[in-house]
Amino acid sequence: QNVPRIDIPIKRLIQKRPNDWIEYLLPEYAGSPSTELKTDKVPKAESRLDALLQIGTGAEAFYLHLEPQGYRDLALPARMLRYRADIWEHTIAKGLGTPSIRQAVIFLYSEHDNNSNRLTDDWAGKKTIDYSYRVVRIWEMPKDAVLNKKLISLYPLLPLMKEEPGEAPKQVLETTIKAIDTVEDGPF
Repeated sequence: QNVPRIDIPIKRLIQKRPNDWIEYLLPEYAGSPSTELKTDKVPKAESRLDALLQIGTGAEAFYLHLEPQGYRDLALPARMLRYRADIWEHTIAKGLGTPSIRQAVIFLYSEHDNNSNRLTDDWAGKKTIDYSYRVVRIWEMPKDAVLNKKLISLYPLLPLMKEEPGEAPKQVLETTIKAIDTVEDGPF
């Protein structure tokens, strides 16, 4: 990226408008009822999940776990699997079974991505685990996907998104400012 590095409180962007993230990651569930779950209680206090949303209600409900990653962590896949296990431990203990959990790690900068987002294991040739999660690399995201859907909470990320051929940093910032100027429903 030619744009200067900026510090973006992405966790706050998720908390303010979680439905924008749902629409970006799971467009088929846009408009579905969602509830943010208190991550200091669910699952265990030591897990420190960044965002956990319940999407839908009743038997069709599932969880969306969003994990912004602001540093390089070689153990990230193991941590993400632990979060999943902690969530299920909580839901099983509450009599809710093992609802579907969709997990996404959001990388702001390429140097934070260790490119290892899968865990596998086997026992005597039989696969015992094949685990992965969705990876969102902000620098690979096309700006049009955010602008066309008016995903307001993602607007501050526009300077970090994929540059168009020949696009100058000044144009990136002008596009971002123009998009933010269109916001009518109050602060992010």
